[in-house]
Amino acid sequence: MICKVKECVNKADVTWALVPVCEAHKQKIIEEQRRYYSKRINEGDRTTLNTIKHLIPWSNR
Repeated sequence: MICKVKECVNKADVTWALVPVCEAHKQKIIEEQRRYYSKRINEGDRTTLNTIKHLIPWSNR
């Protein structure tokens, strides 16, 4: 399966919130999450997560 992050063509080795992603994008999302919850960035700055948000089953659309 291919990573679901926009314009990525890498193999999806892992998942984030049930969405298949490559390891590099998972790490990027984890870093965005860390920065978001430590109040260093706002919701709009979570660019990687925002590209797959519509695929997360429990996400507000």
